[in-house]
Amino acid sequence: MNQFKHIFFFTCFFAGVSSCKVPEAETSQSKFIPSFACVGKRQITKRISVGKIRSGDYQLLLTYGEARKASEQRDIFQDANLGVQAAINGGFFSESSYELATWHSVGPLSGIPGHKNGIFRGDTSRPRSCLSWSTAGDFYFDRNQADSNHRLTSSNYQTLCAGPMVIKDGNSQQEQALCDEQFSSRCRNDGAAILSESKSLPRSGLCLTDQSELMLFHVSHGFLHCGLTIKDMTDWMLQEGCRDGMMLDGGASAQMILKQETEDLQTYHSPWMFHRKVPIWLFVSDRD
Repeated sequence: MNQFKHIFFFTCFFAGVSSCKVPEAETSQSKFIPSFACVGKRQITKRISVGKIRSGDYQLLLTYGEARKASEQRDIFQDANLGVQAAINGGFFSESSYELATWHSVGPLSGIPGHKNGIFRGDTSRPRSCLSWSTAGDFYFDRNQADSNHRLTSSNYQTLCAGPMVIKDGNSQQEQALCDEQFSSRCRNDGAAILSESKSLPRSGLCLTDQSELMLFHVSHGFLHCGLTIKDMTDWMLQEGCRDGMMLDGGASAQMILKQETEDLQTYHSPWMFHRKVPIWLFVSDRD
């Protein structure tokens, strides 16, 4: 039985100070909150047994097509009756380009209008970390998408490239990954990033654990400029037992869909004015 965890806590953000307190009345009432306050921060994890993917109980799939918000994608999943257990936003994109999203999709996904299949490869000159998985449920993390090329061109694999890859073999490598994968221009002589400039934002990520679990991570909250820094996110993933892990598209793109005990799919994201439509979703569903 898959487990998920909700962690609620409150904080606020004003002029770069993240330790001030939000009045209790402001956190418990449905009323206007000043823009400097971060209210109702929510951290969510979802654990999926890799064994259940390998045995065929679950399938891990990518969908790429028309950009949609989490609520729109949830409705499509429900209408298609795909048995979706969880979904999370994928790699990077802009309004006119998907140059940072590199993936391979295996076969059509019936019931998802606008879904596109096949290989999509954009600008491969920028190194990005990738997660690949085979139809047999074997998983591979690559620090550079160039190392994934033989899987990207094989119909036996799906691949999602995003990054940075902040954990490798159970150790944090966030500083080096930020520079190696060109997420930061503030790099020391040894090639490591200056983490003090990392912003607190909504974030999404995924990892594999020593217990052969695929974990999905998401943090959302009331206002865009509050949340977790890259270091905070990495520490959280390490605390949950991640062996290899990478970040997904964050900020306004960070969104998650999760099946609850009530059988309903719930969406998690920042308020509507602070989250955007995304074209790439990674999701876990019951086997056809």
